[in-house]
Amino acid sequence: MNIAERLLYDLNHWLQGVLIRGIAQLSVDELSQLESMEQIASSLRMDTLAQLLQQQQQQLRNYLLHAGDQQPVVAVFFRLSAYARMAENTGIL
Repeated sequence: MNIAERLLYDLNHWLQGVLIRGIAQLSVDELSQLESMEQIASSLRMDTLAQLLQQQQQQLRNYLLHAGDQQPVVAVFFRLSAYARMAENTGIL
């Protein structure tokens, strides 16, 4: 498994975990996972994925630390899910 495939695997694992637990069960620990995936995506020049991961971090941080709204977290979550699905279905990775 190459680095890009591993990144997609880790992303899908995180996405599935969120679906199982729900947005309300996310914690600050998620931020480090997202940051790690963002750094790998950036190093692979996967700019769209890196940007989505960064947006998810920002929205999640706002939700967790500033009692923000769940809706922006959910919106980026769905965009990340769509990206992961397209990457798998098109064989990009």
